Amino acid sequence: PEYIDAIWRDDIPEAGRQMYKTNPLPDVCGRICTHNCETACSMGVRGEAISIRWLKRYAMDAIPSEEYKTLINQRVVESEGRSIAIVGAGPAGLSAAYYLVLMGYKVTLFESYPEAGGMMRYGIPEYRLPYDILDKDIDFIISLGVELKTNTRVGTDVTLESLHSSYDSVLIATGLHQGRSTGVPGTDNPMVFQSIDLLAKITKKEEFPVEEKMVVIGGGNVALDIARSLARKQKDKYGKVNLIVTSLESRDIMPADEEEIVEGMEEGIEFHPGRGPEEIVIKNNKIVGLKTSKCTRVFDEEGRFSPEFDKDDIELYEGVMVVESIGQAPDMSYLGTFADSIEYDGRRIKVDEYYQSSENWLFVIGDIIKGPDVITGIATGHTAAQGVDNFLRHIEADGITKIDDILRIAYSYQKDQLAQITQAEETASGKPELEELAGKLDTLKNQELSSLEILDALLVNPDTRIHLRQELPREILKDDFAYITNLESLDMSSGDTISSGVISRLSAAYALYNDLIQLTRSKELKFSLEILRGRNDQSRKVFS
Repeated sequence: PEYIDAIWRDDIPEAGRQMYKTNPLPDVCGRICTHNCETACSMGVRGEAISIRWLKRYAMDAIPSEEYKTLINQRVVESEGRSIAIVGAGPAGLSAAYYLVLMGYKVTLFESYPEAGGMMRYGIPEYRLPYDILDKDIDFIISLGVELKTNTRVGTDVTLESLHSSYDSVLIATGLHQGRSTGVPGTDNPMVFQSIDLLAKITKKEEFPVEEKMVVIGGGNVALDIARSLARKQKDKYGKVNLIVTSLESRDIMPADEEEIVEGMEEGIEFHPGRGPEEIVIKNNKIVGLKTSKCTRVFDEEGRFSPEFDKDDIELYEGVMVVESIGQAPDMSYLGTFADSIEYDGRRIKVDEYYQSSENWLFVIGDIIKGPDVITGIATGHTAAQGVDNFLRHIEADGITKIDDILRIAYSYQKDQLAQITQAEETASGKPELEELAGKLDTLKNQELSSLEILDALLVNPDTRIHLRQELPREILKDDFAYITNLESLDMSSGDTISSGVISRLSAAYALYNDLIQLTRSKELKFSLEILRGRNDQSRKVFS
């Protein structure tokens, strides 16, 4: 990627600018990204994978907070007056807010907690993600013109119905803030807690019990986050760590990051993988431990969650406090009257490729749709921002007005033109009387190839729409290609027949582009037209 090249050249500001094209939370990702890309890195075949996460951290750490806005220097398109409400200021909500404000929309973030960040602040311990690093990314996004309303719970302080009536579009990015229970006997005891609740209490500096012997149920990163946090509190309070982590998964398939497990062991945490909870054992209303059985299988042959247990292999792990960390669920009570009209896919809201729900003004992003990790949340926010832009500008997802389809049409026509020019050049080549025209056609061919390369790059670039809205003027004149029609009046005495194919193709392209300009309100094609206009300026010189 371009940012790695910039780091190699020691151009740190440029590295930051390149990162922000696809990731508005690079400082955060430099610390907590799951960095699955490193596992798939082709360099790992011949040695060590490129340390993408560490490179992000190195570059972003080198940019001081006070210089962030100046050095990153993101240009915001002038507002058209349309407004967007985003419910939830976690990674998905912040990502969508960033891209939408760059497009020129007025964006308001509604956050139920006192500060923005979502699970990045209230679910990830500060030792993994320092608050000043998180604030650095968030403050930059807010500085672009995003309005942030904290301590505002949608469904209580403001209704979804009122947001629908007050804003042009609404995005839901509320995350998963309800812990799931194992449901085994004893979970109703007051000394059984949900990891997600305790992590939020730690951030908010609220008091909760820290016992001398504790058991955590779960094998994911959230389980490790609470286990390591509690282990540190145990160490401070009792001078030693006495904490057990049990998980259904065996050690080799535990979903937590390997480094988190290793560091947990180094802190004194005891791991017992491959064990399933049977009962929280209680005597005299007090917890004495967690009864478990051996888990012989977590998933079936088709990869579906279907655990099996050996009930003859029983172990009791002592503890007077148990923390469940087996996953989270969404709280969608804020849907209100829309709960019955929205279409569902199982237990999740049904969305299309742009995360648009059956209520076309409502988009759903983040962990409640796809995840759960920060980088996936960022990606859903990015894609949904494009979807909102499509919706508000009446661009149908399955019509030729979708930007990638427009670019494909442009690419197809230019490829066709290249074939015409190449054929004309081959016909003229070797004929003395057409030598000059052959040279001119060769110049056109090279220009066409260059244009095709640029369009090809745009076609595979997921940020095409944002690039178009961000980098280029907002208005386009319909006469950008008007001179193409005038080519027919030029003196082409020696090559009229040969060049007629080229001219007819240019004319056909002009007609098509005019139609597309009408369909797209004159903005999406700007970059393609600029490419072609630049080429055709040269073409005019060649033919004249």
